[in-house]
Amino acid sequence: MKKKKRNILQVRRILISVVVGVGFFFLTKTRIVNAVVNAQNIDLDLYLLENDLEVHTEVNDEEFRQISYKYKGKIHEITDEKRTSADPDTEGEYITWMSLVDANWQVFLYHVTTEKTIQLTQFGNNVNPSVSGDYVVWEGQVADVWQIFLYDGIRTKQLTHGDMPSQNAGVDKGFVVYDTKEPDGEDWNVYLYDVEKEETIKLSQYLPGRNPSISGGAVTWTVVVDGKPLTYKYFTGSEDIFDAEINGQTFDEELYENFVSTLESTSSEAPTEPNAFFQEGTVQEDTAPVVDISNQGGESDDEPDLPETVTAEDIIEELFEAQESTESVEGM
Repeated sequence: MKKKKRNILQVRRILISVVVGVGFFFLTKTRIVNAVVNAQNIDLDLYLLENDLEVHTEVNDEEFRQISYKYKGKIHEITDEKRTSADPDTEGEYITWMSLVDANWQVFLYHVTTEKTIQLTQFGNNVNPSVSGDYVVWEGQVADVWQIFLYDGIRTKQLTHGDMPSQNAGVDKGFVVYDTKEPDGEDWNVYLYDVEKEETIKLSQYLPGRNPSISGGAVTWTVVVDGKPLTYKYFTGSEDIFDAEINGQTFDEELYENFVSTLESTSSEAPTEPNAFFQEGTVQEDTAPVVDISNQGGESDDEPDLPETVTAEDIIEELFEAQESTESVEGM
């Protein structure tokens, strides 16, 4: 009897040792796996500090388009649902896109390292999302009119209102750009919203503008004057309103004053700010030629020949001609 009892005790000890050993193994394994995952997340976090991920869309076997990203040669699926997702945009650790939910497009935001997704919109159609840092902007329909919305990381705010549509929203480091159709029903103008100051300014002061883009602290858009493309640029981070160019020429205070004085001589209304004129590409050196449009005829003090009604287009045409004249002289 005593021998049998000892055997039972030995079996219990063995079983306890096995259970403890298995438990320790799985506990250690879990910690190892967690350590590996954490190391991978740290590596990804460091990568995202200075890089953006390569984001893809691909139609799956069920004919629904899905969102994924590529990192170190491996494809990571973000969506895997029975609905179509499209138009992704990414910056740093965030990816945004729109998905077709119950016949309407809705905007989603994904945090890469935590793998968490939130739905930013619930009602109506919401399209063309763009992300920068914690900020996401998109176009949403309100009473059948497209308006601009901003998510600031905490809440959503409607930036535009009224009966005229606003579109082509973009965001970069606390600044939102978009264009709005004017009440005349023909022209569009470009606007910039400062998130921190909660202020909106009209950038296209002189000529209508559409399809703005914003990157690296600069807003650009292009218009066509007499068949010639004219590209504007506004520097969001500059305190100098003359820190801009028009067609390769430095747009300084002297050139602007001449521009205003010419308009004042023929119109009761003159622009109060130049905002931005520039040539697309690298900003020219300070030695770029500056043309005085108040005296285009050489040494003569006579006023230049201008139409009876001077418009911004006329002034810009004068600048084109002055630049071409300067380039021809330099070529000789």
